[in-house]
Amino acid sequence: MILRKAQRSHSIDTHTEFFAGVGGVSLGLDSFETIWANDIDPLKCEINKLNHPNTDVLCEDISKIKPSDFPNSTISSATFPCTNTSCAGGRQGLLGIKSGVVYRWLNLLKEKRGTKSHPLSMLENPTGLIARNQGTDLRSLVLELNSLGYAVNISVVDAKHFVPQSRPRIFITGVDKKSLSPKAYRLTADNIPSDKELVTNPLRRWMLSNLDLDMFTLETTQALPTRTLQLEDVINFHDDGYWAEQSFSDELVANLTGAQLTRFKQLVNSPVTSVSTVARRGRKNSAGIGYNATEISVSGLAPAQRPYKGGSSRCWVLIAGKGDYRFKCVSPRESARLMGFDDTFELPGNDKAAYGCTGDAVCPQAVNWVEQHIIREAYAKEEVPQLALAI
Repeated sequence: MILRKAQRSHSIDTHTEFFAGVGGVSLGLDSFETIWANDIDPLKCEINKLNHPNTDVLCEDISKIKPSDFPNSTISSATFPCTNTSCAGGRQGLLGIKSGVVYRWLNLLKEKRGTKSHPLSMLENPTGLIARNQGTDLRSLVLELNSLGYAVNISVVDAKHFVPQSRPRIFITGVDKKSLSPKAYRLTADNIPSDKELVTNPLRRWMLSNLDLDMFTLETTQALPTRTLQLEDVINFHDDGYWAEQSFSDELVANLTGAQLTRFKQLVNSPVTSVSTVARRGRKNSAGIGYNATEISVSGLAPAQRPYKGGSSRCWVLIAGKGDYRFKCVSPRESARLMGFDDTFELPGNDKAAYGCTGDAVCPQAVNWVEQHIIREAYAKEEVPQLALAI
């Protein structure tokens, strides 16, 4: 349905994947061979091995990994834990308990002489990283990459351009300064891309305040594509499980008010069956009593998938039309589809475990876009001495 890495007899470019989870970056970097991967979660490592049998997967805390434990590669990726940099997390920034591990990855690269062992690097994180600690976290991260020999490109890529899920992420791409292609130029106030999706206003403001860093942009910036996959293509209308019990459906409808109730009635009475997403928001009624208001979105986008922790972490949809309606909890397989994994991708049999694997994953199509339109455009492979002064 969506994406499966083609089998190749050989590969010139290789990839080592840190904080790999189930291997979403590996699927996205489809012209790189992932030769080694690491994660701390035993279940995710098991699922990674099932889906990437040719990858050497090391299940270990990154703080215990030595430079000799992983091979040199063309690119090293780090989709480091986002708990402290996302809206859903504690927003402590990179110095938080979990996100601080990215510095262990940087230190490992430093011990292996940075671009000498890995001429390319890529990091992915929620866009909250841009503003954490007044932008100093992102600045520190780029400074570290610069010190390792990388010129850096920063772009925001939202998975909504590939799958029906709102999942904006910041991609930080590092390219060996000595191997930048002629298409890459040092970032200045005059050449920041005008595309407001790739460079959001917060990112633009951050760039303007940090132009002393070694950052690059490209001669031509490719626009993100228009998605063809729709929410209706992802949801199974006919399976037996995951449908709301009548009492819960009644509760959801009872907590619709005002414009939301009007929207619900319009969807139910529509001659066409459609899929909308449902959220429950804490509100207070006129008497000051709290309740969970039901809100319906007809954007065609599911909210960012998250590991299942009960309550609001579950994603619900409304299937309505032709005078009928039903509420459904998005199944693990549907969650995987929303992340960009096709139906051949192996998932754990336990639902909670499966949600944990998909909710923490990376959208492969977003990674692939970065590979095709940033990495491949900026990386000349061979050293280009005349560009050393340009960056």
